[in-house]
Amino acid sequence: MRSGQFFLGAFAAIAVLLAAGSTVWSQPAEPPVPSATPSSPPVAPVRAVTDDYHGTKVVDPYRYMEDLKDPEVQAWFKGQNDYTRAVLAGLPGRAQLLMRIRDLDQSVPQVGARRLPGGLYLIWKRLPTEDVDKLYLRSGLNGQDRLLIDPEKITLTAANQSKGKNDILGLAVSDDGQYVVVGIVPGGSETNAELHVIEIASGREIGDVLSRGVGSEGWQPYWLPDNRGFVYGRLQTLPPGAPASEVRQKVRSYLQSLEQTPRKTRRCSVMAWCHPLTSTQASSRRSKRNRARDTRSAY
Repeated sequence: MRSGQFFLGAFAAIAVLLAAGSTVWSQPAEPPVPSATPSSPPVAPVRAVTDDYHGTKVVDPYRYMEDLKDPEVQAWFKGQNDYTRAVLAGLPGRAQLLMRIRDLDQSVPQVGARRLPGGLYLIWKRLPTEDVDKLYLRSGLNGQDRLLIDPEKITLTAANQSKGKNDILGLAVSDDGQYVVVGIVPGGSETNAELHVIEIASGREIGDVLSRGVGSEGWQPYWLPDNRGFVYGRLQTLPPGAPASEVRQKVRSYLQSLEQTPRKTRRCSVMAWCHPLTSTQASSRRSKRNRARDTRSAY
């Protein structure tokens, strides 16, 4: 259901965040304040569009604002931004407070950790001068951190290499601590993520790169109990002319095996078929199906 109030509120919030310099580490200087202080924010005209959902009419007064290339919409954004910056610039002590926030933000790293088998720790860390997290491996609580994954040094498929800076969307460590599947996002594009499988002991990629249709729904794979494969989600490939908004519909589950050569990925028709099985369990199930088929054939 569309909501005009929510839509305008979201736009206004974006303008305020931009004006406040919320991502302080990437904005070394304050943006210029408009020379002429607006007396009030611009008012968006109401142009109601009515949708009928199974007999329920829903009115959207600001549908036209979805076209961000419309010069009128861009002018509204600029007017909101100019007014917000002028108001913030007039707050006593704001410049000193913002400078102090920047100093504190750039003085310490952001760190997280996960314990692995064998006394190892997987550390994700972002230093004050860095824009993205990197993954490190540490032996013991007081050990030295060894760089394991630098997303900017991961080679993406050709189609994703020009989309922007690589970032780590998420990861999944196998239960035995031998492998980690890491989701790499090129330029923040969550619908073009890639999954790369890394051997933790050596830090090398083992050759399993999944790129087709991997979105943010697929970054959290689920390892099989025998650690020889994992299940992940894949977005659909849209037919020509289909709305881009439909790409997140009909997400499918796929099973990636590390044992087969060449590597194979197969689609799971239903989630039950993707339920993690050990190799022995899978073999047992196949044997039972074969015996049942032979019994039916005998009659």
